[in-house]
Amino acid sequence: MIPMAIAAVGTMGVGTLINNERSITEEEEDKIKTQLLQENNKSQVQELNKFKTLMRNSQILQESVINLGYQVEILDTHKMEINTDSGSIILFEKDENDVFQALVRDKCSQTQIESYVSEIYDEYTTIVQQKTYQKLVEKIKDRNLHLESEEVTEDNSIVLTLVVED
Repeated sequence: MIPMAIAAVGTMGVGTLINNERSITEEEEDKIKTQLLQENNKSQVQELNKFKTLMRNSQILQESVINLGYQVEILDTHKMEINTDSGSIILFEKDENDVFQALVRDKCSQTQIESYVSEIYDEYTTIVQQKTYQKLVEKIKDRNLHLESEEVTEDNSIVLTLVVED
């Protein structure tokens, strides 16, 4: 349905649209163009894919996207657009629970979109882990604790062993 609407709109711009061997006035032609564009926009809205995430912090999300080399445009504190290397645009928008959801309309397969969102989420969790680790180490110093050892496990978790100082 979309290719027909695009083709019809493209054809109308070239000359006068002829229907049943009679010419259509410019006003009628404009109405048809508007109707086709509205139908095209409705079909695009129906193709919108939503992906729920667990991401809440817009600064960390922005940092994650930049670290991955994607272009990001901040629309406001609750919305940002990401331009992927395949030319698709992912809109991250906060939902009613203050959690970002990824909205994608075009060009990528479901698998590609899931891959992008997963990649961004993995980077996001890495940054959250780094920031949490840094805050924890600062608090350890402020209290009577000594960091005896730290170990990074296979799943990139960090195990800290602390000693209470007198």
